[in-house]
Amino acid sequence: VRETSSATAAACVASVMAFVAAFSLGFGPLASTYAAEIMPLRLRAKGAGLGMAVNRLTCGAVSMSFISLAGWISMPGCFFLYAGVAATACVFVHVRLPETRGRSLEDMEALFAK
Repeated sequence: VRETSSATAAACVASVMAFVAAFSLGFGPLASTYAAEIMPLRLRAKGAGLGMAVNRLTCGAVSMSFISLAGWISMPGCFFLYAGVAATACVFVHVRLPETRGRSLEDMEALFAK
């Protein structure tokens, strides 16, 4: 049985906290919230459904690859990788997706037609 050092345990806890914080600000709520805001009314249900399907498939891929990835790059490395991906996603959302506050649904089509 391999014992885990306190430094490794602390790194795992810190990396999990960093991942949860970055995911909560980035792609976590994005599929349901942003899809409902940007889709025209006639496509809203299909767009929200597609967004949630992609979100669930991505979550499944992360869950299924976790054990193999943790064995390959270590447990803290795995969480730091996830935290880096989530932080990158957060930057992407902030930079590439336009603000929708105060815009009507009709404005969304013109906004995304650019």
